[in-house]
Order: sequence, then C-alpha cells, then structure tokens
Amino acid sequence: MATRKRERSDEENIALSDPLQYAMRRLQEAERTGARELDLSKLDLGPLLRGDWGGWEILGRLDKLKDLNLSENQITEIPSAGWEAIGRLARLSDLRLHENQMTEITAQGWESLGQLGWLSWLDLSGNGLTSIPKVGWDALGRMSELDHLYLQSNQIGDLPVEGWQKLGRLTKLSHLFLSRNRLVMVEEGWQALGRLTNLKGLSLGSIRKDFRYGVGGTRPAHQAGLPASCEKPNRRHSSGGLECTEWVGQSNLALRNSQSSRDHSGGRMGGT
Repeated sequence: MATRKRERSDEENIALSDPLQYAMRRLQEAERTGARELDLSKLDLGPLLRGDWGGWEILGRLDKLKDLNLSENQITEIPSAGWEAIGRLARLSDLRLHENQMTEITAQGWESLGQLGWLSWLDLSGNGLTSIPKVGWDALGRMSELDHLYLQSNQIGDLPVEGWQKLGRLTKLSHLFLSRNRLVMVEEGWQALGRLTNLKGLSLGSIRKDFRYGVGGTRPAHQAGLPASCEKPNRRHSSGGLECTEWVGQSNLALRNSQSSRDHSGGRMGGT
C-alpha cells in the first residue's frame, strides 16, 4: 500500500511540475493500451500548448478513443495541429472543453468538430465564447448523434435564425443548456425547441425572452410553440427567467432559471 501511495504522489508531482510531460505520458499510455477514455483536465496546459507539441500527433492516432476531457486547462486557443488531431478521432462520443478561456473557436476548429460523426456529448460551457459563426452552426448541424449540448456561461450575443434551425434538427438532443449568455429568445427559438421531441433538460436561465417577437408583433403563445403558462416572465425572478414544466410540441421541458443550474457544467464523471 505504501508503494502505491508513493507512485500516486510521484505522478501528482510530475503533473504539477511539468504538465506537458505528464500529458505526454498519459497520451503514450493511452496509445499503448488502446484506451477509450483520456482525462487531461485541470493541468493548466493552456499557456504551454503549441502547434509543434508532439502530443498532438499521438492524440490523432488514438483511434479507439471515445471520451476526451480537456476541461479546466486555461486554454485560450487550440493550435491548428490540435484541432487536426481532434478531427481524426472518428469514434469520439464525449468531448469536454468546458471552463477554459476560448473566446472563439476558429473555422478549422468547427470543421474538425463537425467531422466527429459519433459525438453525443459536447461541453463548451464556461469559456467566454462571444459568438458561433455560420461554420459553427453548420458543424453542430452535422452532429446527428448529439444528445447533450452545453453552451451555458459564455458571452454569446446572437443566435441567428439559422442557428435555431440547426438546433431544431438535432432530433436526438435530450439536454440543451444555453443559460447565462446574452441571447434574446425569439419565435424561431421556440419553434426549434418544439421540434426536439426527445428533450428532457433545457436551461435558458438568464436569456431575455422576446415575448412580443419584435418584427412579428404580438402573437398568442401557442402559435409559436411557447407553452401558454410561460407566456409572461416569471415575476419571482428579476431576470425574467422561466420556471415551469410544460409540453412544447411533444417534449416535456424543464425550463429552469439560472439559479437552478448555476453549478451545472456538464455533469458527467464527477463535475463535468
């Protein structure tokens, strides 16, 4: 038992003193064992990652990998070589990049994400993303297996009609978190949500609700797919957040306010 404790301590010391070396060891071990999961979270790799880092090449060869966790690493930008490696992970089903500092994802990054045909869990929450470009919505729209999408706690200021349309086609989506952004909920948004017949968890939180639908003028809630009892903001919350359980289309949605989901960041494997 003493030996095991000492080995764990040595590994922890390496992770603290040389995160890149630790990450490289984990990658080499994953390649040697044909691992399906790889956790490289909480290593503060962001300031150290460069395009010429040898770990990217190994990562791209992990053809059995299904679960990749790069969260909480202070990553501001993933180099081109990194996105290229991620895009080669054909069997990846779970990708966690939450709680980093990526204010934007490059076009190459979105293209690589769009190549992940088996991706079912994508967590980009807590990054400060300011927008998702057209190439990003196109990529998300190709993720036909996606059932968990976490975009909360960013700075996304606009979700275009095309974006809502792409989301509305993700028919396997069961959990969608958009709270704590700068979005305004519009008619097309409710219509898209009404098409998500497998949706079980929806967090809108502090998103402002455009209940008059601006250009379209005032319309009855049911005509836009909005549950009648949620037609007006909940007066109990200064943010106007909705808090009700109603049928939208054929989906039973839990429309939660920001407070009810403030500690949520993805939920899988102990705090994702």
